[in-house]
Amino acid sequence: MDVKALLNAGLTKGEVRVYITLLERGSCLTGEISRHSGIHRRTIYDFLERLIQKGLVVYIKKNSRRYYGCVHPKRFLELAREQEDNLQALMPELLLKYEEGEVSGETVFYRGTLGIKTIFEDQLSVAQPVYVISASPKMREELKHYLPHYTRERIRKKIKLFLLYDEQFRDEIEKREQDSFVERRYLPKGFGSSASTNIYGDTVAIILWQPEPVAIVIKQKDIAEGYRKMFGLLLKQSESNEKIKTKFSLV
Repeated sequence: MDVKALLNAGLTKGEVRVYITLLERGSCLTGEISRHSGIHRRTIYDFLERLIQKGLVVYIKKNSRRYYGCVHPKRFLELAREQEDNLQALMPELLLKYEEGEVSGETVFYRGTLGIKTIFEDQLSVAQPVYVISASPKMREELKHYLPHYTRERIRKKIKLFLLYDEQFRDEIEKREQDSFVERRYLPKGFGSSASTNIYGDTVAIILWQPEPVAIVIKQKDIAEGYRKMFGLLLKQSESNEKIKTKFSLV
């Protein structure tokens, strides 16, 4: 069983091992939990208590002995909703402090898939057209679990997505179902790279799609405008190469 999702839900490795033991074996005494989870009996009680507080474990008494059992796994979904509600309640205060400390023009570095998701969540928040130079199919591989959410929210907010691909990806891209808020063009083979440049609002995000993706995010209006002009020039080149009449409406 892949336990990463349970760890991301806020459980420690010990708590996960205890919960899975109860999930697999049903009602147990502490000695049985210790034996089957491989966790020393002296620490089992701490894990059980924390799981009880989270509403993931319950117990009943039989002949003065406690038998522990796990609750229905859907409790994890309830926990996730509770965490989201708590964050939503805290958001006004967080945003106020962020705006107070924000400076004009900043550069931020991200590493890993979770960091990259932050960029796409920012695109949804800004809710302005997104222009991508050297769009990469690798994005779908790295963000395959997150992408449906991003696409759904992007369409709901009517955020246009303009993509410039390397010609070598044409066959692969054309096979995919496209939504009405995506426009794409192709530049000559060899143009593309593993680094994609996303331009939206006052932000430029350069994402290197490698096994552990990294990104440089620059928030500066003048720089974003410069990259948008570059996108426009490359777009003209792509339209010239393809001799097409339909043009992007860059708004």
